[in-house]
Amino acid sequence: MIWIERRYIYLAALVLGILLLIGGIFILVTNRLEKRLLEELKKTQHTLERIKENELLLAQDLNHARSVLGLNVRTYDILLGEEKEPFPEKTVSSPLFQAVDTILSRKEQQEREAFLMGILRSPEVVNLIKTTGMELKREPGKIELQKKGIPYFSFTLPMEKSKDNSFVVESYLGSKLLADAKGPSISRISSYLQEQVPVLEAHLNRMQQLKSQLLSTCTKTRIQSLALEKGLFLSKEEESAEGIHLRYQLKAEPTLSKLELGLQYRKGVFFVEKATFDTVGTFEEGLAQALRNADTRTSKEMRLDSILSSLRAQMKDTGFQRYLQSKRIVISERERDTEEYRFIDLLEDKGNRIGSIGILKARGEVSLFDKDGVFIASLKMFTLSIPLQEKKKSLNQDSP
Repeated sequence: MIWIERRYIYLAALVLGILLLIGGIFILVTNRLEKRLLEELKKTQHTLERIKENELLLAQDLNHARSVLGLNVRTYDILLGEEKEPFPEKTVSSPLFQAVDTILSRKEQQEREAFLMGILRSPEVVNLIKTTGMELKREPGKIELQKKGIPYFSFTLPMEKSKDNSFVVESYLGSKLLADAKGPSISRISSYLQEQVPVLEAHLNRMQQLKSQLLSTCTKTRIQSLALEKGLFLSKEEESAEGIHLRYQLKAEPTLSKLELGLQYRKGVFFVEKATFDTVGTFEEGLAQALRNADTRTSKEMRLDSILSSLRAQMKDTGFQRYLQSKRIVISERERDTEEYRFIDLLEDKGNRIGSIGILKARGEVSLFDKDGVFIASLKMFTLSIPLQEKKKSLNQDSP
């Protein structure tokens, strides 16, 4: 009996030990899982913080780009752990958003134009416009005071979203007045216009004198003789819109201009091509020199030279030169002319002509000729696509 009781005690102790061992293992595993879970949570939190930082940087970059493009800057709500009421997102594909923005933009533009027109319709300014012979020209985004088609004054509308509605008045000669709409002084604007009108009138009267000097110079015997030697003739007078410049062209053909000359109204200087001259004397000398150096080629001659230049450039290809050397062929550096063709001769090593590439002067067509000048084929046939099964040669490949 005693032995049986002890056996139960031993069994109970054994079971208890096993249970303790299992409990210990469970606690150990649980601790490790908890530790790993905490580490993963920390990594996730760190990743989310990095994402938030990147989103903030991206939002800043987007706003900078929008500001450069002149678009409205947006406010981006990038907050973790905060719930906000959802609202419709404005996207490029949202036509209703664009429609409202367009209407608002138009409304703001109309308000700015109305503000400026209110100033221009004041009695002082209206009286000045009448007495000086100017007229008001109003176009979308631009308001001008013109006289005989010349914009004496341009009014820059206040910038969009501008709080003070400041605007700029600029004269034809570049003088500017900044007007502050917070306390607009009609008399100040009127005084500025009155001061500038005589300056503009004097400048434009001087331009009339310079126009006469320009035409007189162009029709001088000396200039006409130089132009005739070069085969050039003077075009009709061309005056640009808004009175920017007066221009003549010296042409070799009705559609081929060789020299442009004229008068820049705003600066009050003569010009020949890109060179400018302050006096009629220096202008005449500059024009004479330009005529001496003028390119007198006709359009056909220019086309011929362009084709020759292209052929010469291709002939200098390294692979093609090696190919010629392997065949002991030299391309002549000099062109040969006949009445109809200009030729590039192919020579053997002894200098004898073995054939030619000829360009038809009248049409610019390129053909091949034998040593006796007999037509072989048009060079166009060599530019057609080659069947895939045939062997292809590249100019950049070495010849066999």
